[in-house]
Amino acid sequence: MQQEPDPAGVARSTRTAAWGAVALLVAVLLVSAPYPWAYATPVASLAALVLGVLAVVRGVRAHARGAVVTLTSVLVVASVLWTLMSIQVFVYASAREAHQQCRAHALTVQAERACDTQLVEDVERTTRSFLPAAPTDG
Repeated sequence: MQQEPDPAGVARSTRTAAWGAVALLVAVLLVSAPYPWAYATPVASLAALVLGVLAVVRGVRAHARGAVVTLTSVLVVASVLWTLMSIQVFVYASAREAHQQCRAHALTVQAERACDTQLVEDVERTTRSFLPAAPTDG
């Protein structure tokens, strides 16, 4: 026999999930922010994850059903994925900072394009440094 949902617990779970969604939105907005603000992206993502898990636990304890449990679970999954993605803020930090400085000093469209090209090259170089070296025939 299923227990009836606890309205106060369901409301608490919903409020916690709403704060988690706000934290995730902040993380999404911060990922494209200029440095040093972009460094807060993983912190906001982790806050969203913690609040999402807390919302799920509160919902389960309150015997919530339907959208309350489903949406808080989606929040947890999205927070996990965004936390993993936000690690790139640190991986490509030097490339993005150099690009930001280059663009700040670029006076022409051609100079801006050169900055963009340099960013792509820096990101590719950083990515290659994480990948294992391919064996050479010889």
